[in-house]
Amino acid sequence: MINLKESAKDKLIRICIIIGCVSIVSVSFLFQDKKLDNKNFPLLATVIHLSNHVNDPPILAVYRYHNPKHYLILYKINRKNKHRFEAIKTIELDEKPKQLQSDKTSNGVWLLFVDGWTYYNENLQEEERENSLRVDDITSIPFKYDPNKKKVQLESNEQVIECSALESDMLVDVYSLSKDKKLLLALFERDIKIIVIK
Repeated sequence: MINLKESAKDKLIRICIIIGCVSIVSVSFLFQDKKLDNKNFPLLATVIHLSNHVNDPPILAVYRYHNPKHYLILYKINRKNKHRFEAIKTIELDEKPKQLQSDKTSNGVWLLFVDGWTYYNENLQEEERENSLRVDDITSIPFKYDPNKKKVQLESNEQVIECSALESDMLVDVYSLSKDKKLLLALFERDIKIIVIK
């Protein structure tokens, strides 16, 4: 007959092995969550083309971090189809840009990396271009944002607009997407939204 009784020493070793395995798995999940945390890589966006009318879609460039890769995406906003984002072109970047800016004469976009500005044309192909063609700064529309109520108050016309956002997401900037300033882009740290002013 075999004795299946476990000694105190064997029990202690078994419990230590179980605790060690659970600890390793927990630390791995924690590290993975930290590694994929989008707070380290907030969205960046710039408006490349302002819409003149409903048949003329605005175009914007967006930097997004997803599944540990950096992406540059060109979107057009379909004003006839509930202002839906439609991706025109996407490329993977080697690193996170510090800033995005539009070009004065084209539908290309400028990205500021550690080693300086790089220009991407409307097909998101890197090209040599004079820095003087870079728009220096796009001015954000002045706003006040109440994150608890998820409401944006545009200071120029005292209008209060409700805007859904991800939990604990902060509004960074509000940009005009149309020349009549009736279509706006709300840039949050982790999301972008369209605001339509009636």
